[in-house]
Amino acid sequence: MTKDYVEAIKGAIESLNEVLGTNLRFDKEDEKQSKFRKEVNTKKDAFAVARNLIQKSFDLEQDVDFDELWYRETMVLLINSAETARINLIKSLKEQIDVTGDGDEIQSSIKIKSEASEDIEVLTEGIRDLREMLKKKNLQIEKKKEFVGSWPERYAEG
Repeated sequence: MTKDYVEAIKGAIESLNEVLGTNLRFDKEDEKQSKFRKEVNTKKDAFAVARNLIQKSFDLEQDVDFDELWYRETMVLLINSAETARINLIKSLKEQIDVTGDGDEIQSSIKIKSEASEDIEVLTEGIRDLREMLKKKNLQIEKKKEFVGSWPERYAEG
């Protein structure tokens, strides 16, 4: 079961990476910023889920055939996609708020700036974590062996 599960997770990661690399369209008639926020939130969520799934499959695959090349290539793709999303968020953060609009529009713009800032932090942390993992010569994590003491430790009282 583990091998099938790992393959399913890898397929999900590849699908999530496609979401990150796609220009998403939202048909609902909203202001331009709302559509932008929806796209950014969707991509941020896809990145976060893909990052978590990489770790999950990484941990599970320790017991089956470990494909280090796939992990390295996938992490690079995720980093590149997340960097693009991060750059777009930074651009939106720099945009001036139109103070000539009504109060609701101004409040919406302020909320968008706050969310963009939080999303930038999430993406930056995730990118940093993936880059740290890529620095390792061997990605395969050594499982910590459970300590099994000798006879005195196992049977000592107190």
